[in-house]
Amino acid sequence: MRLSDVPEAWTVAPEPPAPPLRDLFRNGAARQAALKYHVESRALGLLQTGLHHALRPLPVPWLSAFGAALAPIPERANSHRPYVAAMARTLARLRPDLAEDAAAQARVLQAWWRNTARAYIEFSAIPKRLHPPHFELRGQEHLDEAVARGRPVVFTSVHLGGWEALGAWLRVAGPLPGFALYQPQSDRYQNRLITSVRRRYDGVALPAAPETPRRTMRLIAGGASLVLFIDEVISGRSRFPLFGRELTPRSNVIAAAKLSHHFAMTVVPCAMEHTDGARLILTFHPPIMPPDKQPEPAWSSDLIAQLDALYDPLIRARPEQWYMLAEARLAEP
Repeated sequence: MRLSDVPEAWTVAPEPPAPPLRDLFRNGAARQAALKYHVESRALGLLQTGLHHALRPLPVPWLSAFGAALAPIPERANSHRPYVAAMARTLARLRPDLAEDAAAQARVLQAWWRNTARAYIEFSAIPKRLHPPHFELRGQEHLDEAVARGRPVVFTSVHLGGWEALGAWLRVAGPLPGFALYQPQSDRYQNRLITSVRRRYDGVALPAAPETPRRTMRLIAGGASLVLFIDEVISGRSRFPLFGRELTPRSNVIAAAKLSHHFAMTVVPCAMEHTDGARLILTFHPPIMPPDKQPEPAWSSDLIAQLDALYDPLIRARPEQWYMLAEARLAEP
């Protein structure tokens, strides 16, 4: 199956059924659910949608600066949330050199809020931020080496810097047709915005669903490459890189290993970093190719070890850019 044959319905995140409007006039849980769906979620969704369209025409540097300026608002609003304290504990595990320096930890966490706010605000401008001076590509030779094999590629990455731009660049300027998998947001309006932006650059991304594994294999069999973020949240926390933990079954990194072995796909690790200002740097690392006739379990073990060895120091060096710092919970059992 070709990417051009993917129906739009495959790319749309499922939405919860709407509670009956009459529940607004009832008591108890039914009324609370109706208020959240019809009033709270809708009001926030209209605000997000309006802001998105208002910001979309602005120059990329303005958007980045606006996002950075907004960062203190969610930082203060969430300062007493349990996950913020968990972030500090995770940071201390990732960077023992900062464990006794509260001021340095605070600076890293403030930078995390800035980067996160910039990533959210810049999302509205993704199609126009994929070219210089707002974008730089490194490791072109590694990408060329993988393409020269003539086989589909698994591009692995983590939620670093402006991560959403990775799939956009591969779709707009990349040498291989590809698609991505994604975990839908809990808010239906956020999902609609994300889908609308991806449509602007003809992006194809399949939400997590029971049918997705079968559809993924059909697309790869048809020659498509795959973008796979391997630091996804599983059972309430990000499980990769391992950072000394046990490997979680049924994770994206295992899927990358199994798919690459089954379809003889080259694995190309990559990452998207934010620099000062609005510039993004996309780096491709040396490709990892499945050896001929190596059993799948041995290949999976080798590949996962190589990816862990690559992404672990990459994230430790720039924790303020790792979105999943809020989801790793390394200091919790």
